[in-house]
Amino acid sequence: MPARHAPCGGRPRHGYRRGYALTLRLAPDGMRGSSICLFGAVLQRFLALYGGVNTFVELTIEHDDGRVAGHWGALASAQLPL
Repeated sequence: MPARHAPCGGRPRHGYRRGYALTLRLAPDGMRGSSICLFGAVLQRFLALYGGVNTFVELTIEHDDGRVAGHWGALASAQLPL
C-alpha cells in the first residue's frame, strides 16, 4: 500500500499554517463499495485528532490503476490553534 504526502497550499480557515495532502493507493479488491468511504472518513478524522497544532490534512484514496476512490477535503487539526 504505497502512500505519498506533499505540502498543501489550500487553507480551511485563517490562521492555519501547514497542511498535508496525503494520497493512499489501495488494491481495488481489498475494499469494495462503501467500506472504502468509511475507511477514508475514519482515517481523516484520526489524522485530524493526532495532527499538530495549526495544521490540516487532505486525504485522497486511489485504486492501483490511479482512479480516485475518494477525496476528503481539508480538515483542521482537533488541537487548539495558537
